[in-house]
Amino acid sequence: AAPASPAARSIAVLTFENTSRDTAAQYLAEGLADQITTRLGGVARLTTISRTAVRRLRSPELLSVQQLGRTLNAVYLVNGSLRAAGGRVRVNVETLRAATGELIWSAAFDRASDDLIGIEEAIATEVAAGVAGRLSPQERRALGSRVTASSRAYEQFLRGNVLLARR
Repeated sequence: AAPASPAARSIAVLTFENTSRDTAAQYLAEGLADQITTRLGGVARLTTISRTAVRRLRSPELLSVQQLGRTLNAVYLVNGSLRAAGGRVRVNVETLRAATGELIWSAAFDRASDDLIGIEEAIATEVAAGVAGRLSPQERRALGSRVTASSRAYEQFLRGNVLLARR
């Protein structure tokens, strides 16, 4: 039987690449991807591929964009890199059409490292708007909800989620 074709607005967030010299920043790369996936899941017009499915990919860096899209059954792929240094975080993000590799949207976010929540919120909002079009007020609220106002607590939350996923 042929695999089902992906939903028109299906999206998968791949694990971000840590380009920092500090390997401890890997939790940020993984944690941001997890939380962006969670935020995108709050937009009803998007079909968000689970982080579990993305994590199960073996050597995704060896697959073409088209192969990744077929394997995850996603029309769009979100990819990015993160660099943390000197109290700042720079995140480069792109959204690709999986079937062609065409760049749909890309942006760089450069913020103080204590504004991780703001980076995540901005990325999720821009990606959702790029794929789904104009967002409703309800969708904007879902994308803008915050688990905490404390950047330190949020950083620990990301670390804990990454460690939990690895166990």
